[in-house]
Amino acid sequence: VRNLSVKNDSPHSIDAEVLFYFEPVLTQSLVEERHPAFSELFISGHFDSSVNTLSLSRKARTEDEKVASISVTLLNNDLEEQLFEFETVRFNILDSKSGMSSFLNAFDIVMNRDISKDIIPISPCICLRTQISLRPFEASSVALVMAAGKSEDISVKKLLRLKKSTLKHHSLEGVNFNYLSSNIFLQDKPNALKKS
Repeated sequence: VRNLSVKNDSPHSIDAEVLFYFEPVLTQSLVEERHPAFSELFISGHFDSSVNTLSLSRKARTEDEKVASISVTLLNNDLEEQLFEFETVRFNILDSKSGMSSFLNAFDIVMNRDISKDIIPISPCICLRTQISLRPFEASSVALVMAAGKSEDISVKKLLRLKKSTLKHHSLEGVNFNYLSSNIFLQDKPNALKKS
């Protein structure tokens, strides 16, 4: 669980967007380091609107190869599902020449909200964009909840259990979970970007 808390210290209401971005590696690091582009060819994705969950999974190339899957969702300040848009192709977010300096463009691109068929990302990433509204002097939070497993079914089940346990404890504080490195950006529309 990765929790982002923000506070509006102004006397005006703010509508903001939050982006979570990371690039999952769903194979052994040695395999990824040797052939990153080849390794990415075996990644597929799926969005399940019934549980508001995006999953990326590695397809097995051989019968004995281990597969992996990661599933993600967002929870709002009230620990309810937070609706989000997503993108799973790195080069739709990052310009190949500019790299991370082109990340601000992710606030402006059209992202997916619901896909009924499988996604086949080329150069996979997970970029989630959501909106939050803050009244004057109000604080709010958005939590990125992730789970991994040997298949999409297992990672989604783990994610749902994690969501239930978080709801059961009525708090995002103190919930620890191993996660991949991610960058979190908050943009006050239309003002400047703030990084947390």
